[in-house]
Amino acid sequence: MNPESKFYKNISFEDRGIMKIGIDILVPKYLTSILIGKNGENIKVIQEKSSASINFSKEDKGRYTLEEGEDGKRCRIVGSLDDTVYAFNLLLEDIVRWENKLNGKRVVGNFRK
Repeated sequence: MNPESKFYKNISFEDRGIMKIGIDILVPKYLTSILIGKNGENIKVIQEKSSASINFSKEDKGRYTLEEGEDGKRCRIVGSLDDTVYAFNLLLEDIVRWENKLNGKRVVGNFRK
């Protein structure tokens, strides 16, 4: 098994004749409320910019663990290939920015800023 598969996976399907791709990524659980924002405002901005849909799972309580032993939350991004990649990059920028702001330089999944 690829060690990175613990932190993300991709899915693809056809929706009304349009090919969609989705990726599931794990984010530190303590960052989810910051990333989502009050009334979902932060995620809405990313969704509007990218045209991708972004959802954080509610049922993952303690189910996923990141490298440092922290609880992780599954985030699913779905859209066209370009939309999904763009949304992923915007979300990753926010994750890295908040990780650095709150805790200094830290590993986020397998990504290091």
